[in-house]
Amino acid sequence: MNALLALLLFAALPPGPAERRYVVAVGHNGAPDEARPALRFADDDAARFYELLAPGAADAVLLTSFDADSQAVFGPLVPVAGEPTPDRLRDALARVRAAIAADAAAGRRTTLYFFYAGHGDVEGGEGYVTLAGGRLTHGDFQGVVGAFNADATHVFIDACKSYFLVAGRGPGGRRERYERPFVRRDEAPTVGYVLSTSNDAESHEWAAVSGGIFSHEVRSALVGAADVDGDGVVDYDELSGFIAVANERVVAPRYRPQVYLRPPPRDRRGPVFAPASLPGATRLALGPGVAGRVTITDERGMRYADGHKGAGAPLVLSLLAPRRYEVRVGQAAYTVQAGGGAVDLGALTPDEGLAIAARGEAHRAFERLFEAPFDADVLRGFRLGAAAEVEPPPDEARGIAGPVLLAAGVAALAGGVVLGLEFADERASAARAAQADRPGHDDRAAAFGWGAAGAFTVGLGALAAGALLTVW
Repeated sequence: MNALLALLLFAALPPGPAERRYVVAVGHNGAPDEARPALRFADDDAARFYELLAPGAADAVLLTSFDADSQAVFGPLVPVAGEPTPDRLRDALARVRAAIAADAAAGRRTTLYFFYAGHGDVEGGEGYVTLAGGRLTHGDFQGVVGAFNADATHVFIDACKSYFLVAGRGPGGRRERYERPFVRRDEAPTVGYVLSTSNDAESHEWAAVSGGIFSHEVRSALVGAADVDGDGVVDYDELSGFIAVANERVVAPRYRPQVYLRPPPRDRRGPVFAPASLPGATRLALGPGVAGRVTITDERGMRYADGHKGAGAPLVLSLLAPRRYEVRVGQAAYTVQAGGGAVDLGALTPDEGLAIAARGEAHRAFERLFEAPFDADVLRGFRLGAAAEVEPPPDEARGIAGPVLLAAGVAALAGGVVLGLEFADERASAARAAQADRPGHDDRAAAFGWGAAGAFTVGLGALAAGALLTVW
């Protein structure tokens, strides 16, 4: 067992030289107008993203205003956090941008993590997310992203309407395509996006995890629950597959989270985060004998990570220190004191764990999260296209499908015309043929006739569907 633990922990070591990591985490509970309720956990999500990625970072910025409940939980971060105003965000980004430029000039590799949690909407055809006393608009954001020259930039947006970052829903439920989406195909080749697409406050915040579902899934993946190939790095394939499989069993459409994930064009399977790069973290090894739903809660009662480990697939998770955790696998609970070093869960004795109670329709729906196991075999299926990938927004797919259906419809109608001409020719030949030869001409005419009818039916249907998708 010790040899297995050593092997797992060796695999979890970050490859290559250390990078310079920069973090900007923004959370704002406030609503853009009085018609919508304020969020409960956007400040918590920003703080927990900061807690996860700030250790060891060259510079880390937290912009959020903690509510009373969150101040009690994140007391040490209260003096660290700044108000999430447009001016403070601009100043923070300018500072980080200057530091990244200095690193680039010195030949140092840099990675920027940008996280936002809060409300989003669209006005005048331009998307935005809310800040304290202002907004971060599409135009502002494009200027921010374009100004950075980090080797890799990872953008995480958990907003009530983060679907607006690519397309959105207009008044009265009409589908509208926005001319200025946040995500463009011609954008910087080193920028990757992982965006929540939930547009309902209840469906993307859950009291059981004290945060957004999307944010919790991303954090769970980054601490190692998605690193099923055991190389110590969570890449975009693993992140994509982990989120998709986590949501696979949520049946109710209203509550089923979806994401838009676009890796950096330059490196579509590039690394997102190395969990072992967290300084002082405890490496928790889950060996081949550990399998099932895994839930980790810290001593504050905050859900740290979730996952579903497949049988026979070793996994290493990084637990931030110093802190005590309850690790629950199926019905068994274990207490782990994180203070650096390594712990083999298989060597621990189960003990009493704490229960977190949360009820209601959303709770019943979200209980289906992480029901499907995610392991190396599932990841290979994603990479081979054998399993469903995280889907792009419907408008993007529809924009391609419409012209394709129109072209297919025209081709089918052309085929129908050719078959119709053959039908007419065979009927004419039958009229001129001898009595003994007429049955053969009649049979061929019937075949051409049915073929022409089928081609016309398919062609007209494809034209109608293509026109509907193109216009709608």
